[in-house]
Amino acid sequence: MKPAISMKTNIILSALVLFFACSKSNDTSINVETPDLQKECLSGKCVQRQFETAYQRFAIITGDMVNLRSKPSVTSRIIMRLPVTRKVTVLYVKPGEVTIGGINGRWVFARDAADLNIQGWLFDHFLGYTDCFKNVEQWKFKEIRVILGGKLTVYRCGPNGRFEFSQTEAGRKKSSISVAGDIVQCNNVIWLRKDTPDDHLIFFHLLKNGKLELPDQYKDKRGIVITNR
Repeated sequence: MKPAISMKTNIILSALVLFFACSKSNDTSINVETPDLQKECLSGKCVQRQFETAYQRFAIITGDMVNLRSKPSVTSRIIMRLPVTRKVTVLYVKPGEVTIGGINGRWVFARDAADLNIQGWLFDHFLGYTDCFKNVEQWKFKEIRVILGGKLTVYRCGPNGRFEFSQTEAGRKKSSISVAGDIVQCNNVIWLRKDTPDDHLIFFHLLKNGKLELPDQYKDKRGIVITNR
């Protein structure tokens, strides 16, 4: 009888753990102060300066672990901490600039670009819009190699902050693509900004040790970045 009771207890405990885990994951949308948004603003089109592709509008997190909060206040509940290079769609900007810890900025209401159920308030000093990115004055890497999803992409860079790239798949060149652009930076985020219209924007996280890391969206895909000076 004891093994049967033990098994039944384990099943109940597992069910309770699963219940609380699911409740916690859905908690991001509970008790969040939501601004009165017009329907057309739900795609982010009402907030200017965001990146815009055929798929989405977004700004990019440029600070390390930025707090997404339930209300536009540093004393409000933290919903989650957003890592650098995370994309968010800004839906609303609260009027009036504020100073927090000696830093000026505005509170914005944003939705996570990867999980649309996650939304809340963050301080936009740690957000990178298109006009935040400036040309690098001097670039130290001659080459950036990215291995991801069975593809090798090579970015050949000049000291003047220009780049061009080629892509190889299964050991053969995919095509004779000729794409070039500028290397630009906002805080600790690097954007390889192509000269031509682009729906697949390339970002890197510039680490304190000078190395480059893939953006947050590829962290779980075992991608590799190799740089050559």
